[in-house]
Amino acid sequence: MACGRVRGLRGGLQAVANPDYWRGHGLYLQNPCRACMTMLVIGIDVGLSGALAAVGPDGFRGLADMPVMLKSTVAKVKNEINPAALAAVLKEWTHGHADEVLIVIERTSSMPGQGVAGMFSMGDSLGCVRGVVGALGFPVEWVSSGSWKRHYG
Repeated sequence: MACGRVRGLRGGLQAVANPDYWRGHGLYLQNPCRACMTMLVIGIDVGLSGALAAVGPDGFRGLADMPVMLKSTVAKVKNEINPAALAAVLKEWTHGHADEVLIVIERTSSMPGQGVAGMFSMGDSLGCVRGVVGALGFPVEWVSSGSWKRHYG
């Protein structure tokens, strides 16, 4: 982040995908520097049926389904995140904004009744997203799904 003055991110991916909420309640800046005024925020829901959303200072910039690829035709979990395709989406969206990007990733946790294969798949997906974002060098803010669910009811 350009000046380190980002405060109070609440609302998860839903907030990041909603520019009105983002401006009014989610991400706010205390005495923002010039670079923060041009910040690009990308929210990522790490599930195999998750998505990515991008919001800039001028509002909504983009939305994409999580890129997946076939892992196995016989396993319980047949797909996995495609890290090369995820990196390509992030590079395309952040072209020219490398120093002014914040990645918001939804923190995952186990759910009652979720099997071992499902939990392993979620952990693998989270690790893939974390690795791609880390390799690209973007700062990350983690948000819990409960924070945005409480806001939106």
